[in-house]
Amino acid sequence: MPYTRATGSRHADGATWRRLVVVAVIAGVAMTAGVVALNSSLRAGVGDALLDSSVAAEGRLRQPVLHLDRPTPYVALGDSFTAGPGVPPAVVGDVMCGRSESNYPHVLVERLSTLRLLDVSCSRAVSLDLERTQVHDGDSVPPQLDAVTSETRLVTLSIGGNDFGVYGRIMAACAIVPSDSERCQDSLGAGDDSLKEEAAAVEGRLTTAVSRIREIAPKAFVAVVGYPRIFPADGTTCAALPWSPPEVAWAAEVFEALNRSMAEAARRTDSLFVDVASQSDPLGVCASTPWIRGGSTSPGSAATFHPLPHGMTQTALVVQRALEGAAS
Repeated sequence: MPYTRATGSRHADGATWRRLVVVAVIAGVAMTAGVVALNSSLRAGVGDALLDSSVAAEGRLRQPVLHLDRPTPYVALGDSFTAGPGVPPAVVGDVMCGRSESNYPHVLVERLSTLRLLDVSCSRAVSLDLERTQVHDGDSVPPQLDAVTSETRLVTLSIGGNDFGVYGRIMAACAIVPSDSERCQDSLGAGDDSLKEEAAAVEGRLTTAVSRIREIAPKAFVAVVGYPRIFPADGTTCAALPWSPPEVAWAAEVFEALNRSMAEAARRTDSLFVDVASQSDPLGVCASTPWIRGGSTSPGSAATFHPLPHGMTQTALVVQRALEGAAS
């Protein structure tokens, strides 16, 4: 499937939009045992080898200067929290990835007019899909890094939540069927902090990914964009999040570990980390004006437990401030 640039956009027709909504709803929870097994083996083997090579090269990584006062080729890489499944209007012709013309990269280029966007983010993507063809239900898209060239001057990277099944396993255990007590923690073996450990392991993959970006585009400024606050850290529950307080607090800890992992990968590669969670409403999906849609009964145009249009706009503002602060 060819990539869709942020030019000449049109709204999808009714049939395409309905199909996109179906894709969007399952985007965050699609996770098979085969994928989990593959990711686990990669973490234990290939992932460690790649991390070793990245660490060895760490001292040579340097962040180029970002100029926002001139035309800037910009590539957006990421998963569904970048793509924006269910957020209208949908990018025409993109059924597999669920990209929206109102996701945060598109909003960002509306506010920073010198950016020239190529958005190749895709729902269900894991960090390994940056360098391999992503396939789902017979459809496929090229490796996301194919969009990065020596001419690229800005890259935003927001990925890792699907790695090792972190996000999908939380959703499958806790959100698909109304939970009771600490059932989802028990079913995932949360007592041994396994999901937190797997979230922390994302650091190695992202360090490798940024190192690869630097090889392809040595003049590109790289910003690793963290995930927004989804779950209230204090265990607050609400109609949009009908879990038990211990489950909510535990899920928040997993995503905090994920964001720490992303921040450390940015630090090790001399990249900018954009801490979206710290700028989000601390109540997450339970906020009065949430950035993230809650469960299936929650209102809003977005996949469940994914950014709403308001959340995409606010994320773009956070990224804009960070980029402007870092620009020369």
